[in-house]
Amino acid sequence: MTRLLCAAAAVVLAVTLEMGNGRFNPFSITFVTVAFGLALAAALRWRTGTAEADRAVRLERITQGTLGAGCALGPALLFFVEPAAYLQTGAMASLFALAACALVLLSTYCRPQPGTLVTRFRFPALLAVAGALGLVVLNFSPEPRIDVFVFQRDGAALLLRHLNPYAGSYPHLYPEHPEYYSPALVEGGRLNVYPYPPLTLLLGVPGLLLGDVRLASLLALLAAAASIAALGRRAGTSPAVAELAGLLVVFQPRGLFVLEQAWTETAALAFLALSLLAVQRFLAAPGRGALLACGLSLGVAAAAKQYMPLLLLPLWLALPRSRGVRLKTALLGAGVLAATVVPFALWAPAAFYRSVVLMQVLQPLRLDALSYLALWGQLFPAPQQLALVAFIAAPALLYAARPRPTDPSVLGQATLAAASAFFAFVLFNKQAFCNYLFLVVGTLTAAVVLLSVDGPGAAREHAPGAAPV
Repeated sequence: MTRLLCAAAAVVLAVTLEMGNGRFNPFSITFVTVAFGLALAAALRWRTGTAEADRAVRLERITQGTLGAGCALGPALLFFVEPAAYLQTGAMASLFALAACALVLLSTYCRPQPGTLVTRFRFPALLAVAGALGLVVLNFSPEPRIDVFVFQRDGAALLLRHLNPYAGSYPHLYPEHPEYYSPALVEGGRLNVYPYPPLTLLLGVPGLLLGDVRLASLLALLAAAASIAALGRRAGTSPAVAELAGLLVVFQPRGLFVLEQAWTETAALAFLALSLLAVQRFLAAPGRGALLACGLSLGVAAAAKQYMPLLLLPLWLALPRSRGVRLKTALLGAGVLAATVVPFALWAPAAFYRSVVLMQVLQPLRLDALSYLALWGQLFPAPQQLALVAFIAAPALLYAARPRPTDPSVLGQATLAAASAFFAFVLFNKQAFCNYLFLVVGTLTAAVVLLSVDGPGAAREHAPGAAPV
């Protein structure tokens, strides 16, 4: 039942983002509350004992149907709603054809026992269709009017010219909206910050050299989908559920919108999924190589965005305590994080601090955010200090839903705890938009494939190895 709740939360949240592009409106705040309630119910639902086989099979089919419906919704909506904000004329014909292909391929999951050839090739074929959809959007929306795209494009360009992106300035696209940026971040009508960690900056360079800084985001989106499916297969999840969970990442209704807008949560999700694969491998077969992979992947993921430690902490807690496994992993991860951050921090310390740290504190409450703070701000005066609620709610939920090391689904519990805690962090924060909630959807789908069908009391068929390093 926990998996079904988790899948339902992911699909409801994906549908919610379609309603208003992840911005506040009465319908969106209602549906995001439903999704949050489902995620909480999944995260806090402890079961003992094994479910009866017929009930487990029934729940598995319902979970598959839920994920399949969420995947089909994105391509189906392409026939009625433009998937991005700045598409040029001529894009829709290609999008219609690709959407039709996606729906035909997704329909094969309705067959209980599809042919071997179909089973083997439908998932990579659907990833190829998703990649083609992304390329169409990038081609027909080459210059989206959003600050995220400008930051990444101009920041990578500065770095290629051997200039410090954190000490540069960037066009202010929204002078008519002074509430979007703190006055301390605006000088001479331009923004004096580059708000992303160095890893995001570095990822944009190859894409810029190839013609579009967002190519890295498209590759990250496909990698996240493939990694989530791989997690499910290695965890013993049915192939259909594992594949549909991964496909929900790329076919959710606002997935192409996230890609067009150049939001960096695609990379954050990809690195999170790769970290899950590394931890899963270590739990199944501990060894020095697996430990090294854990430390490196967690360190790279931590370098992706400022909030990533909140998502990674439960994964780290899923590792065994014996023989200093957690300590070794933490030291390796900290070394990788330092290797990406320290050179840029030393290059211009004040500018780096202003961009990566201080900006997050100075940013004002956005009343168009899809958050409970925005709802409060529309009804009552909302002081900036109210955002501290997020820093209380998220750790409290993380503690309440923390993974139990003795459980066969410890990594699934850790992922679900990360998803629900980050969900709470976003909903009680100053700025909650489509990109952050997109990451919640992806994390929930990863939890679906990692949770055992029968819950905490299930037999340990796929039990991870317990031998420490």
